[in-house]
Amino acid sequence: MDKLLKLDKTGDSRLLKEIKKSLGLKLDDELFLFSGKDYLVIKKVQRPSMI
Repeated sequence: MDKLLKLDKTGDSRLLKEIKKSLGLKLDDELFLFSGKDYLVIKKVQRPSMI
């Protein structure tokens, strides 16, 4: 996903919506986050199925 978002009054909710949509997030999914001075990396945790 390459998208430029401007944080305004609705920026926080738009940012969350874009992240959830891009990663296909569902309730109880886990995320791994790490950041530096001017970046943030968000990765969906993929756990192996126990079935």
